[in-house]
Amino acid sequence: MQPQSVRLIEYVKTGRAWSADTDVQGIALLTPYLRFKMSNPVGSGRVIYLYNFSAWTALSAGMKLVVTVNPTTTINTNSVTPRNQNTSSTIQSVATIAWDQSGSDISGGTKYRSLPINNGPMQEFSKGIIAIYPGSSISIVANLSGLGAIIAVTNAVAHVDWIEETQ
Repeated sequence: MQPQSVRLIEYVKTGRAWSADTDVQGIALLTPYLRFKMSNPVGSGRVIYLYNFSAWTALSAGMKLVVTVNPTTTINTNSVTPRNQNTSSTIQSVATIAWDQSGSDISGGTKYRSLPINNGPMQEFSKGIIAIYPGSSISIVANLSGLGAIIAVTNAVAHVDWIEETQ
């Protein structure tokens, strides 16, 4: 077993690891952006360490996954309750999470990573850890506009896994 895996197991055992996703959504070409935003509120006293993010679509030709740090776009259409990975734990995450579908991309912030996906269904995982300090946020956007006139609707999901530590 890898040392990182052993450490993650300890976070799960102690109720300090969470997951969240958008569930499966039908994305229409008129609203080709599946936008997912995670925020760490000012004064939370914890640092969020995002160790996994992924997105999936039924078709991904022409799809792009973009991760942005501290976007200025407000997303509050669909709030998501973080799921503690220790199903017996009552510890709540400090993260606030919401998603929506839109005809426009996220604005503001700093692009952290952009991943063009050219063929076949995809699932893309991060290869590192992103620290989200109190007062900061991150967005993950699956942009399906590159599909053009190929299809009218496809299914898509955005997902994140993270741990939290006291600051």
